[in-house]
Amino acid sequence: MATSSWISLPTELKLHTIGFLAPDSVKTLSQVGCETYALCVPTLFRNVLLNGSEAISSFRRYVPKPYYHHIRFLSLCAKPSSACTGPIDQTSALIDILSFATRVESLSLHFIGSPYKTIIPSFRRLNDLASLHISNCGDESLQPLSERLVVSIALEIPRLQELTLDRVTRSQVHAPDLLGTTIPIVIGDSDIEDHPIAGSALSLPSLLQISTLQKLCIRDTHLGDRRWESAICPASLSLLDLGSCCHVSPQAGSTHVGAIVRNVGRASPINRLAIASGLEPTEFQHSTSPLKDLRHLELTSFFPIDRLVDTLTTLAGSPIETIGAQCFIDDVEDLCESLETFLNERVERGLNQFHQQLKKLFITLVPLEGDEETVGLSSAQLYEMLEDGQRDAIKMLEDFCSDLGLECGVLGINASDSCCASRFGFGGLRHTSANARGPAEEAAIISETLRSSCL
Repeated sequence: MATSSWISLPTELKLHTIGFLAPDSVKTLSQVGCETYALCVPTLFRNVLLNGSEAISSFRRYVPKPYYHHIRFLSLCAKPSSACTGPIDQTSALIDILSFATRVESLSLHFIGSPYKTIIPSFRRLNDLASLHISNCGDESLQPLSERLVVSIALEIPRLQELTLDRVTRSQVHAPDLLGTTIPIVIGDSDIEDHPIAGSALSLPSLLQISTLQKLCIRDTHLGDRRWESAICPASLSLLDLGSCCHVSPQAGSTHVGAIVRNVGRASPINRLAIASGLEPTEFQHSTSPLKDLRHLELTSFFPIDRLVDTLTTLAGSPIETIGAQCFIDDVEDLCESLETFLNERVERGLNQFHQQLKKLFITLVPLEGDEETVGLSSAQLYEMLEDGQRDAIKMLEDFCSDLGLECGVLGINASDSCCASRFGFGGLRHTSANARGPAEEAAIISETLRSSCL
């Protein structure tokens, strides 16, 4: 379309056209002129990724505050952009942005340790915020992210539905028994004010008091608080995603996860469960499984493969339809062998007696963190790197499943994304990082595009 033709169009038609364009196309179109730029502003600033201190500083310097009102999806990482870039005041930066970005619906915050408690009131006005992700991208032993701060923030949000926490550190106030152990702990956060509902109990189990919460994911965080076993859960959770903790033994991690699953499962209609720890068969009675609504189970990449059969036996009383297993390349053959052992047991017990609702089984190949050769690769790309023996193991598993009338495959090869229980918490989402390319980056506003003459 010629520029003159575009200019002559009615404003309503221009806005309608902009709504159908891809983010990069909107950026290009916005350069036609100041009038067109003004029409593109709501779309340009709908999804904002500020990946690093330099991007945050540039955004605050060049973008007019009224434009913040258009932000719906915001991802912010306070990590220095380079060795030459110094740290920023993450507290004042976020307070400044959130004071104007009051219509944000999805917020992802990657802090370096704990910001100051003065940040907490900024979340009270976020009436549209439904999804919150908070993680610590700093050194947990030197810059811990306080559980009391995180819980206070979450409790302040009026309509929070989805909460994801990564690398949150326990507080001395709630875990004095951890002092002197190898588990990191936060000291000096006792001055965070009590909450009207939770009071001074600002430990992680108090998250269950958020009545609007539907999805809860906690990863790389110590889950050994005994309050999980008896915490009141008015929240109607449909998805629960519990990761592992590198500071505790697999046995302790299993005990912690089992306690949470038992308590939450009794009170909430958990439909989707993702775990990185095995469940103890002795902790659940098959005939009275607390997960009576469980349809989709995902065993994440650090799940101990030797606990697979026991865990699936433990959950035999749940109507599971889909089982997904994340897997590193080196573990493919062991995983396939364990899944075949489970399927053999299912045959021996009777297909109509043991996991009788099972319909789909899929494997998601994931890159090993820190492996430069595989970082950023999809499940389909990793499949191409498999050796013949690994592919043969997958093929045997697929054939076995086919004989049993089950769908089976590797995600991205012969299992579509629809096999995943959910994109929230499942399907390899946990392997993205603050520095990885994500959906918000497609419409990211980077510093070199902020210097528009129309601003």
